[in-house]
Amino acid sequence: MRKIADLCLANSAGLAEMVRAENQHQLDKWGVQETTPAEWLMYLGEEQGELCEAVAEFEYRDGKLEHVVREAIQVATLALKIAEMYLWPPLEEESPATNLQQPQERHYLPENMGNYECPGD
Repeated sequence: MRKIADLCLANSAGLAEMVRAENQHQLDKWGVQETTPAEWLMYLGEEQGELCEAVAEFEYRDGKLEHVVREAIQVATLALKIAEMYLWPPLEEESPATNLQQPQERHYLPENMGNYECPGD
C-alpha cells in the first residue's frame, strides 16, 4: 500500500467549512441530540467503520475518493461534537437546545494543548 504524508492541517479553513456543513446536515436530519457518552462513542465507532470501508474500497477496489473524504468529515464532525460536549458541558439546568450560544469559560483544556509544531513550521 502506498504511503501518504500528514499535511499538518494545511487546509484547516477548508476542512472546518466541510465540518460546519456536515454539522448543519446532521442537525437538519436529526435535530439536537442528547444521549449517553457510550452511545456517542458507538455512533463514532460506526462512522469510523464506514471510513475504514471507504479507504479499503478506494485503495483496493476502485472506490471513490469523494467517499473517503465524506466519511472522514463525518468522523471528524462527530469527534469534534464529542470533544465540545466535554469541553463545554451544559450546566445542570440547561439542555443542549438552550445552550447553543457561545461556550462559556467552563472548559477543561490542558494548559499545554496546542503547543506543538508541525514539521516545516
